[in-house]
Amino acid sequence: MNIHTTGRYAIFRNREFEFECHDDGFWLVSDDPNDVSLGFSEVSGAEKRYIMKNVALTQLSLVFQKATYAYYDGCKFKVSRITGSLMILNFSSIALSRRYCRRGVNVMQYNRQDYYMYVPLKDIERIEQEWIPCVPGEVC
Repeated sequence: MNIHTTGRYAIFRNREFEFECHDDGFWLVSDDPNDVSLGFSEVSGAEKRYIMKNVALTQLSLVFQKATYAYYDGCKFKVSRITGSLMILNFSSIALSRRYCRRGVNVMQYNRQDYYMYVPLKDIERIEQEWIPCVPGEVC
């Protein structure tokens, strides 16, 4: 399962794609080899990714930021990724870190006061997602 949870995206031909701004224009990014039929070109590298360079903003229905939140154990967390049957929840509370560590949850620290933990999807109480439209002329 590959669900986009955070970042910048665009709607192109009624589909959602990752959206990137570079010095040479706007790019849509896909990992679907079938998107070559939409004008995507294969890019060499460690990952199998396909890009479409220099897309005009007029070709896009919408450019937006996406943020996903999940409710777990009565608390609201920012979601960074859904991988298989697990959701990665992010938070910045030392108290929450200690609370979940005492319960045997594997909490990992990735910055001074930033933590994350993998939680089974079946334990998630609710998921919310925000799509925040980018203002034309200020997409990058």
